[in-house]
Amino acid sequence: MPIYALFLLGITLIIISLNYYYKLHLFSMKWQGLLAGFGVVSLPFIIWDIIATDNGHWAFNEEFILGPKLFGLPIEEILFFFLVPVVMLIVWYLVRFRVKERYIDTTMFYRPVLVFLFFSSLLTIHRPYTFIVTAAATLFWFVAGKTDFMNSYRFIVFQFWLVLLFFISNTLLTWPPVVTYTDGAIMGLRIGTIPIEDFLYNFVLINGFILAYMKTERLKN
Repeated sequence: MPIYALFLLGITLIIISLNYYYKLHLFSMKWQGLLAGFGVVSLPFIIWDIIATDNGHWAFNEEFILGPKLFGLPIEEILFFFLVPVVMLIVWYLVRFRVKERYIDTTMFYRPVLVFLFFSSLLTIHRPYTFIVTAAATLFWFVAGKTDFMNSYRFIVFQFWLVLLFFISNTLLTWPPVVTYTDGAIMGLRIGTIPIEDFLYNFVLINGFILAYMKTERLKN
């Protein structure tokens, strides 16, 4: 059964449904922001995915994919980096529309988290996936901390929905499993069927995409 393709079909239907139900005018979103998100965030993640798959950090179960591949990746995996960020961008817009904005000073957490992530990457250098994802999280935290992106009650609310939706969707991919991981590439800690590293991966991918979109949006305004 092509579980991955069905998952992406569900994502597409969610995009269309949310767009029309909430009158979000998705197709009138600033294309410059979308291109920035895809170019600055999605593309590097795809390149990372190609290299990691080639080096055996993770693999895709042939039983649950359609078959066609591009640069060694299932076509579904490449579509993932375009569809999922757009869905979460819609969720971000819904949070912005429905949650009253309040400033929250997160500067006290900035340096401790940055130091923790940095040393976590150094201590896990022998585990490729863990090392790369913590290094990516360190870079994102450093960049995002220089903006007002995280100093927001909306940001906190969005993280709740991000984690909840990620847990549901990634369980669908790691339970059958559609994606398998090499033991030496990860620490082995899991929440349910999801490697702990995937939570950082998702955090950087989605928040990085939204930050890139917002920065472009502000530049255009």
